[in-house]
Amino acid sequence: MSHQKLKEKLIDRDGLKCSITSESVGDPSELEIGYLVPKSEGGGSELDNLILVKKELNFQTSNDASRQTKMLIEELRNRENELVHREKEAYKREAAYRQELEKQKSELNNYRHNISSEQNEREKELSKSLEERREVLKQQEMAIQAYKREFEENIHSQSKEVDALRFRLKEELAEKEVALDAAQQELEKEKKKYTEESRKNIEKKSNAYVNDALSILEFKENKSWIQIISA
Repeated sequence: MSHQKLKEKLIDRDGLKCSITSESVGDPSELEIGYLVPKSEGGGSELDNLILVKKELNFQTSNDASRQTKMLIEELRNRENELVHREKEAYKREAAYRQELEKQKSELNNYRHNISSEQNEREKELSKSLEERREVLKQQEMAIQAYKREFEENIHSQSKEVDALRFRLKEELAEKEVALDAAQQELEKEKKKYTEESRKNIEKKSNAYVNDALSILEFKENKSWIQIISA
């Protein structure tokens, strides 16, 4: 990996500051790559063996091996303390995260339980409502069937009554027709009888009238003759 790439990775890791003095800088060019374990002692170019230091400090420490060693030891201790601190923070965050997960898991279980309970209640209510509706429909169907049977019985009864009435009227009509024929025959007889009696009465009355008229005429005629004779 190139020197520039290593420096960019170290900046991404540690930021723009000196790892020995913790002093921040304004430009990456003010920092150089330093080695925790010098190359002369077998140190490699791994990121864990590299740090960023100010140019002047890197130059000074490179001319004073003892001071460099102390600074590097101090840096290693600081790194170790920082790692321990980071581990503790990470453990705390993990514990808090686990606690939050457990809390969310408990809330989710409670929510699922509540949803399940509500769903069961709704299903029970729906089942009860459907059963009540079925019962109502059953009662209505029974009422309709009873009404249908009653209606059919009424129709049948009325039909029988109509048939009986028709038969009775037919019999009465036949009886009346017979009575009417008999009355007609009787009337014809009475008419003939009346006609005969009327003819006889008329003849009798006519004869009496003629006789009376003849008697009157004869009386008048006799009277006239008497008067003529007397004169």
